[in-house]
Amino acid sequence: MNHQHILSDWKFKACDEEEWLQAQVPGTVHTDLLRHGIISDPFYGSMSIICSGSIRRIGNTRRI
Repeated sequence: MNHQHILSDWKFKACDEEEWLQAQVPGTVHTDLLRHGIISDPFYGSMSIICSGSIRRIGNTRRI
């Protein structure tokens, strides 16, 4: 039987960017963007409204 580990080696990038960033699985786009310093804490004040533009730019995910 072949076993595959699906919880590691995931990456994501914005549609208009070339650089792939490490993603954490399980996790969310918010936590990955926050961990890489792309957005401020979305759970502080009205940052969730401001951060929504960054999230819409994420167009690709992949497992390496």
